[in-house]
Amino acid sequence: MVFDLTTIERATETIVNYLHIDKTDLLNYLDQHNFDFDIYTFLKDFHIDHHDLDVTGHSLIAFHLTSSNNSCDDFKKNGIMGAKDAINTENTLSEYLKEQEILFNKEHTYFTYADTIYNIEQYNLYERLVENHVHCFLSVDDTGYFSEQLQVRPDIITLISEIVGEDNIKDFWDANHETYMIKYCDVLEAFDYESICQTNSIHDAILQLLLYAVDMILFNGHVEISAWMKKNHVIKPSNIIYIRQYYNN
Repeated sequence: MVFDLTTIERATETIVNYLHIDKTDLLNYLDQHNFDFDIYTFLKDFHIDHHDLDVTGHSLIAFHLTSSNNSCDDFKKNGIMGAKDAINTENTLSEYLKEQEILFNKEHTYFTYADTIYNIEQYNLYERLVENHVHCFLSVDDTGYFSEQLQVRPDIITLISEIVGEDNIKDFWDANHETYMIKYCDVLEAFDYESICQTNSIHDAILQLLLYAVDMILFNGHVEISAWMKKNHVIKPSNIIYIRQYYNN
């Protein structure tokens, strides 16, 4: 079973197919409960015990927003990876850091730039490198806040620029890179459950995905859902569905 919340239609199909209920019955129910919807009451009304939900063998569709100067050839070759893996792999990001003479130590606790050592252990950049996980969206709304913030550049470029206090690091990147949306599918177990439901339970994650799917229907698709992949997980090139240029302005 593939959970797909990327459009209203796909979200509707996800609920219908996963719970094996009638589409008309679903939409009529949501029309009657659009202001007081509760996932547990909903399942009970459809005679479904939430303890019996199938939690195995599922996949999830997601988007990764990034920027590239080679039409995302790096992603087609290496897949989508976290920040630590990315700066240690041959790609446009690691090449750019070298061009800017930004060099990290082996433990990623500091970097050097312009003959200055910057200890990053107290900054968000260090957390990004330690966690080494991929940020994604399960749904992207054209008016969304997060996608607007992430669409221009990898956040590691922004964080480095803020630490050293030089906008030219991010400005040079922006001037030479196009923004892309990468749509992919991966097993549900590869996603960080806590980023979806705030617990480390696949059962709770599935309940939240169903609730997100309902939100997509009730709010006419104007929902932006952000999540993370698990630490150190790399999305394989074979899992990529498509890559296209993305503009959110």
